[in-house]
Amino acid sequence: FRRVLFRSSVDGGRLLIHGVAADDINSVELFDINGQKIKHETHISDSGVDISSLTGGVYVAVVCSNGHYTYHKIAVR
Repeated sequence: FRRVLFRSSVDGGRLLIHGVAADDINSVELFDINGQKIKHETHISDSGVDISSLTGGVYVAVVCSNGHYTYHKIAVR
């Protein structure tokens, strides 16, 4: 078992993933609090994922990098 640590933050309508190079991220999926998938991105840039279209609330971001998944609770204001 290999533990993978990423950190996420929200900055100016962008979801930023820290601790891994953008090229190493296979996908980012966003789910609302009801578990509905609302976004799926496979082309991740160094500037993160655009989340400016999301309404305020709490979401879960699932980051896949080289077959390892991490889960991040994010708040959008």
